[in-house]
Amino acid sequence: MTRKRISDSVRWLRTRRRADGTRRLWWEPSADARALGFTVVEFDARHRHRAEREAAALNRQADAALASGQSRPVARDTMTVDMVVQDWQRSLHYTTRIAAATRNGYRVAANRIVRKWGEVPIADFTKKTINTWYESLFREAGPGSARVLITVFSMIFDHAETQDWRPENSNPCHGIARSGSGSRDRVITWGEYDALQAAAMACGLHSVGAAITLSMLQGQRQTDVLKATRGEFRQIDVRFPGQTADTSVWVWSMMRQKRKTAGDLPLHIEAVAVVQTLLDARILRDADPLITDERVGRGYDAHLFAKRFAEVRARAIADGCVSLASAQFRDLRRSFGVMARRGGASPADTGDVLGNSAASNPRLKDTYMPAEFYTAARAVMAVQRPLKPTDPERKAG
Repeated sequence: MTRKRISDSVRWLRTRRRADGTRRLWWEPSADARALGFTVVEFDARHRHRAEREAAALNRQADAALASGQSRPVARDTMTVDMVVQDWQRSLHYTTRIAAATRNGYRVAANRIVRKWGEVPIADFTKKTINTWYESLFREAGPGSARVLITVFSMIFDHAETQDWRPENSNPCHGIARSGSGSRDRVITWGEYDALQAAAMACGLHSVGAAITLSMLQGQRQTDVLKATRGEFRQIDVRFPGQTADTSVWVWSMMRQKRKTAGDLPLHIEAVAVVQTLLDARILRDADPLITDERVGRGYDAHLFAKRFAEVRARAIADGCVSLASAQFRDLRRSFGVMARRGGASPADTGDVLGNSAASNPRLKDTYMPAEFYTAARAVMAVQRPLKPTDPERKAG
């Protein structure tokens, strides 16, 4: 329904009829006035003349601020969710400590929160209000979406506390959405992995197949796979514990984008073949991306890769692997963890590959490696394809 002014003499005072038949009456400043700290003010529609007087007073304040260029002092009870979100997204922590890919996800969730609650003062929220919204989201959007939105809203409330726009320890999201989180547990099988590889080849997208390999067999996030450069991969001599001679191994040395932890990962035997194929295909400088799109001739961004992966997955489904309809690229990293554990790797060893530990690994040293390298090697080598009935080892059993 269109918004309209109720009086030509009262600028920015608007009204509309709600779906339930009641009428909304509010003052809505211009974008320039908002930039100076003015926000939407709701009035009681039953008292129109009082609303007109108060709106006229707000207009005078806004005109004076616009003429002088000075911001309106912001009181705690006038800071809306929209204003807090904007301040949060400009904060040092948000802009420097949170990875770009993570910020994108937060931005999507924050936009949805603003659409729902943007004009509401941040100080007005109670735990009951948040819990009621969470239960509504749980029913309508599912547990996963509900948990993400409440988690991001919690960050917004925490930021409001740091700016004294809410009392300390008053975050109404704490304790909400702990149960029924809907965390994803999809694991890619070896059959599905092979189907994706065959589809990538059929589509002429060997680069997508390489990305699938580095995520599934090396346990790394999409961002780290796509940002991998030629200089991060090299062949060195390593002396493993208990051995008297060096072994030549391919190693991927990286700095993980999300947690800023270093990783020195020996390549899985199948990943070695993929990396060597990429290196043999063209001459690369150390700073060049290892994986580039065949059709546009450049490295991948998240949008382009999502489009290519969707094409490969669709081809695999069309070729008969219908179970991949529920698969996402991020499932490959989780699958590594599951398969490493099945292969006998300890949780600590697997964690060294996934990069979830708090400590940062030291950089590589030829021949004598940091302890984390050997634990990561155990996890990577634990990822093994299941034996076929014709395999000698299976026959012997």
